[in-house]
Amino acid sequence: MNNKDATSHAEIEAIRQASQKLNAKDLFDCEIYSSMEPCLMCFSACYWAKIKKVVYAIGKDKLSKQHYEGLHSLEEINSKNNKQIEIIHIRELENEALFVVKDWEDSK
Repeated sequence: MNNKDATSHAEIEAIRQASQKLNAKDLFDCEIYSSMEPCLMCFSACYWAKIKKVVYAIGKDKLSKQHYEGLHSLEEINSKNNKQIEIIHIRELENEALFVVKDWEDSK
């Protein structure tokens, strides 16, 4: 990932790689898995890529504010979309994923 690119988030990189590998801009048969709740930019990219499911471990309320801008709710935004994305929060993995994110933050 490019630290000098504001759009360089893991979900965006995954979408770019999947689009390239599948030679398609529409990823309607794809799901995306993330350790953290996607930010608004990443969730919007999932919508535009037509990804059908977003699965994440850590809700944004458990993370430092450095990871999120604004007070948006993915569920509220999703409910207003023409085609909704299935959003799954796997809370059972939250503590384990928090350790991974903390290690990543400490390495920065």
